[in-house]
Amino acid sequence: LADFARHWGLAAEHIAWANDKAPTVRVEKGTKLIVPARILPANPPHSGIVANLAERGLYIFQNGKYTGFFPISIGMSKKASYHTPTGTYQITSRIKNPEWRAPDSDWAKAMDKDRIAADDKKNPLGEYWFGFDHPEGGYGFHENTNPDYTGDSVSHGCMRLNPEHAKKIYDGKLIVPGMSIRIINEAVVVGKGKSGSYEVAVFPDTYAKDEKRLERKFDKRVKEIGLGDLVSASKKASLLKAKSGLPTPLLDRVALNVKGKSWDRGAPAVLREGSVVVPLALARDLGWSIQYDGHTKTAAIVKDGETRRFSAQPKTKALKAYRMQQSLLVPARALLEGWAPYTWDGKTKTLEIGA
Repeated sequence: LADFARHWGLAAEHIAWANDKAPTVRVEKGTKLIVPARILPANPPHSGIVANLAERGLYIFQNGKYTGFFPISIGMSKKASYHTPTGTYQITSRIKNPEWRAPDSDWAKAMDKDRIAADDKKNPLGEYWFGFDHPEGGYGFHENTNPDYTGDSVSHGCMRLNPEHAKKIYDGKLIVPGMSIRIINEAVVVGKGKSGSYEVAVFPDTYAKDEKRLERKFDKRVKEIGLGDLVSASKKASLLKAKSGLPTPLLDRVALNVKGKSWDRGAPAVLREGSVVVPLALARDLGWSIQYDGHTKTAAIVKDGETRRFSAQPKTKALKAYRMQQSLLVPARALLEGWAPYTWDGKTKTLEIGA
């Protein structure tokens, strides 16, 4: 997988996660593989770097524009002192043909050398080095002298780049002294896709094997974007189990037609555990009155003197409603049954509502 991944500017881990394979597996010619897309980091710097350890990759931004993504190896998980540090730092050096100098570390002492010359084939830094100002010193990006392991958790704390990527970054001055670098370890990444819908990518949590911790991270990210009520338990379980790193829509959207015309007013209609939920605003466009109590998060919908109550409160006698950011969504069947004719096409995910 390593050779195939490098062709796409990725690491073997990225292809392996997306295709449920081991990073070291050999694939036969003609095998179809998924090449994963990426979700750009939230709040990117104007000019700087964001490295996500869980994702095994770094993003570079220059003059307000996204410049590129590059796969990296990260520190080994077996010992905390070998973990790549998180935090915000500044690039301090950019060197071609660097000399290796032994850091104050047990693994360096085992090498029984204080220095390794730049032209020595045993120099672990390769041809390019980009250092940053970590208080303990000795941390940075450098060329991976064994690129088949780019993407793995194998270093003593530094981040390693494919040789061609290290050269591209150096020659193109994509990383230069003075740039900021934000190192994060986010196994759950959320962002908006091309359609404007929220997507999530879940990665293995390298430095924490606790599945409950990963679930808490997932719940936190989903809650932050106001979709905590709508992402189904089965959807969450599937994403957390796969850890594919593939950007996946958090919600399955439904095409909503009213009297033969497409209806799209703000919040979308979506599927939740196989049931369609629709925006409360639909009731108003169908000619029904809505009374909403923000304190109790309860909506009363009235048609021809009959009232149906929906509430987003966890414990209520009213029919269930769900929050989507500033909108309230209600189950389509509970809203429409006996009040308006409708048909559901599960194949096309289309809900047709008559007069």
